Amino acid sequence: MLLVSVPSPAIARRETGVLQTPYAGEGQGGGLAVLGISFAKGIARPLGLPLMERTNPCTACGACCANFRVSFYWAEAPERGLPEALYAPLNATMAHMIGTNCRHPRCAALSGEIGRETRCAVYDARPSPCRSVEPGDDKCLQARVAYGLAEL
Repeated sequence: MLLVSVPSPAIARRETGVLQTPYAGEGQGGGLAVLGISFAKGIARPLGLPLMERTNPCTACGACCANFRVSFYWAEAPERGLPEALYAPLNATMAHMIGTNCRHPRCAALSGEIGRETRCAVYDARPSPCRSVEPGDDKCLQARVAYGLAEL
């Protein structure tokens, strides 16, 4: 699907069949929502998710969030605005995300079904280990293999 940003929604519908509009979802920093246009019926219908969530392969995976312990320097949590209920002390200098310091980890901030549709409740405030995993990198692939998911 081709995405464009044009000044007039009518031009976007006529030339591309796609319209981008500002989106400010609850608990999110906002972004772009994509509206699909059905030319057969002439009806615009929202696809429902911000653009980042429609294009990011992580939102259809979540394996890394349910495969590793997420530990980080304790001061990072309040600095990023991470809710206290989602992390705990690991030792004198380190903290960990609740749900990840066990034999079968699953981060308490993760919702949804691994390999289908997932969401991080604290994406904007997530700690550095979460920020360091990139789609298709070694950690990503290791987690995907653990859940029987194909490589990206």
